[in-house]
Amino acid sequence: MSGARRALVIAQDTYADPGLTQLRSPAQDTVALAEVLGDPDVGGFDVTVVHNEPSPVVAGRVEEFFAAGRRDDALLLHFSCHGLKNVSGELFFAACDTIPRLLRSTAVSAHFVRKCMGACRARNTVLLLDCCFGGAFLEGMGLRSAGDAHVLDTFSGHEMGSGRGWAVVTASNAIEYAFEGERLTEDAPHTPSVFTSALVTGLSTGAADLDEDGRISLDELYDYLYDRVRSENPHQTPSCSVHVQGDVYLARSNRHHRALNQLPDGLHQALISPDPTTQGRGVDQLDDAMTGADISAAATAHEALLWLTRQPPGPATSQAHRVLEAATLTPTPTVLDFGRVPQGAPAPHRLLHLIGPPLARHCTARPRTPDLRVQQAPSTDGGVEVELATGRVGPIESAIILSGPTGDVHVPVTAEIVPATEADTPTVPQQAAPQPAPTAATAPSATAHWAAPVQNETTSPEPYPRMRRRVLARVIDLVIVGGAGWVLMIFAIVLGEAVGLPTRAADALINVMAALTIFGWGLLIFLYDALLLRTWGHTVGMAVVGVRVVDAADDGRPRWRQALARAAVFGLPQSVPVLGQLFVLLESLLALPDSENRPLHDIAARTLVRTSAPGVPIRR
Repeated sequence: MSGARRALVIAQDTYADPGLTQLRSPAQDTVALAEVLGDPDVGGFDVTVVHNEPSPVVAGRVEEFFAAGRRDDALLLHFSCHGLKNVSGELFFAACDTIPRLLRSTAVSAHFVRKCMGACRARNTVLLLDCCFGGAFLEGMGLRSAGDAHVLDTFSGHEMGSGRGWAVVTASNAIEYAFEGERLTEDAPHTPSVFTSALVTGLSTGAADLDEDGRISLDELYDYLYDRVRSENPHQTPSCSVHVQGDVYLARSNRHHRALNQLPDGLHQALISPDPTTQGRGVDQLDDAMTGADISAAATAHEALLWLTRQPPGPATSQAHRVLEAATLTPTPTVLDFGRVPQGAPAPHRLLHLIGPPLARHCTARPRTPDLRVQQAPSTDGGVEVELATGRVGPIESAIILSGPTGDVHVPVTAEIVPATEADTPTVPQQAAPQPAPTAATAPSATAHWAAPVQNETTSPEPYPRMRRRVLARVIDLVIVGGAGWVLMIFAIVLGEAVGLPTRAADALINVMAALTIFGWGLLIFLYDALLLRTWGHTVGMAVVGVRVVDAADDGRPRWRQALARAAVFGLPQSVPVLGQLFVLLESLLALPDSENRPLHDIAARTLVRTSAPGVPIRR
């Protein structure tokens, strides 16, 4: 015999004590939640509402609610009120007659509610707490106490005892319980709280039925609440503690395989088949559809693949994940760098190529800041043209946001607008054409994008320096680093003598300096290379012989990660005497047969060494 489904909704929005803010949400919360829980097609609960009652009445209704629970019953208790803590850290739920300094006698103790839950015979008990202070996360709040009322600490598994199935879901991780400052505006709209609003929406629309099996489990509801609440208020983090064996289903939904119902019947049946081989063939069909030119069919296949990823782990789930990962949007280049541009110069343009299946390229582009303007490129398949405003002097750190059915992709955009008197020519880096992807049409060539009208750019390939020039540059750098190291060591020893260090301390200093002399050169070379390559694009030795290091992707100055990687592979091994130098020698000799003379440290950092030449821009 199936048990009863009963719900008790307690809402308190009016308080006699002037120290407690009058809440604007609970009255509306009560109506909305009671309606959806009581709907026989959704929650199917027998709902009882307690609204603005004094603490003895609330406590009595709570005890009666749990005492009447039978073994097969499903019980749900919802609190929407203020949450308070006394000086001992005990949590209380405020009633209309609550006096903050007399919580034990005028509020409902969380300990009392916990004891009632623990004594209840019902197999499944769910407690929902929407108990934040009104306006606690608004600007201007001044907390009178540094502590928080941690709800899940009060309702811990240790305190609840054993042998009972229960769960607690809270609107936030902690409840601020004593504050001074702003109160809710008197004419604030009477709408449900963020938490309860998400709860009602998730249950009534079926949106919380994440796996679309026609039932909303407690785990699904919490995941849905967490995402919805965090999206509307990042400062509020719902929490959940579940001590129930098996799944607890709180409601029914009309989303039974909704994502699959739009598919042909044969494909639908294949995807829900218990046979992994049959499911795998169904996923292959979805893969073909999602990468095809029919956007509508591709969107349907994408939604079905997302549904598969929310199913229990298995071969089809893993295959669906791989298909989705392979069909993402890939913008090229991954970073748009306009370099140095004179203030007031004609707005330069860059082309952002979109690589991926048609569904992924079916997206909208928007700039993150007003310094940029985007539009569909007129002569490309899915490209986006980006224009940079040059009116404001200073660095620009922005992004282009590409939003589409397969998700959002952010493309960083960097530039530096300099006064016209400080720049002879703009230094817009060259933009290479992207390689075509298997799932998309061949990308347009780099000549399709517009260049800045005042740009003086060399398009012919720059020659690679011969190895002897690179060796000479390294000899100069090692002399500089070695000289600096010896100067520092001598200075430290002289300083130690000058201050009159004790003999033991002086000996220790000499030992340290001797160790650094033997093992510290690699670290010095690493720091020297990394800082100069990122700052100037070359070391002192490279500048003397006329070579520079560039990003292999766009001939620009190496980024920090590239400078650090190149310096680490070349410099750090030299901390090991003899063996480190042999390693550097061998990895450099291996570059001789390469047409670009790329040793291991250039390959690891994705950099090239070029011959410096006038008119060749360097990305800032």
